[in-house]
Amino acid sequence: MISTVSRWLVLALLLATGAQARLLFRPEIPTIAESGLPGYSVSVWFGLVGPAGMSAAITNKIQQDVTAFLADPVYQQKYLGPLRLQGSGESPAQFKVIVASEFESWRRVIKDLGISVTE
Repeated sequence: MISTVSRWLVLALLLATGAQARLLFRPEIPTIAESGLPGYSVSVWFGLVGPAGMSAAITNKIQQDVTAFLADPVYQQKYLGPLRLQGSGESPAQFKVIVASEFESWRRVIKDLGISVTE
């Protein structure tokens, strides 16, 4: 486990973030795209998925509840902040675009590098 001091040293030495936008907890750190590599964006994301055929009403209710939860300042400070995470809560349509974009980006990386899986 990384000590608190080590974590702060890593953050202090961070030259740029791979995220598409600047980090809320370190807004002075530019993105890699801003630092000279336009179009570069790699970040970690989490999402919720449900079974095929789940009703739009249930999907929308879950999305609204999760978005409200992630926007709660107490939750952000107590849980997201210490982990240096930022929550958002995209719509189902927006999340579908994110997933499709990620699949395409990593498909190109795998193809360009000639990566294959062997058993």
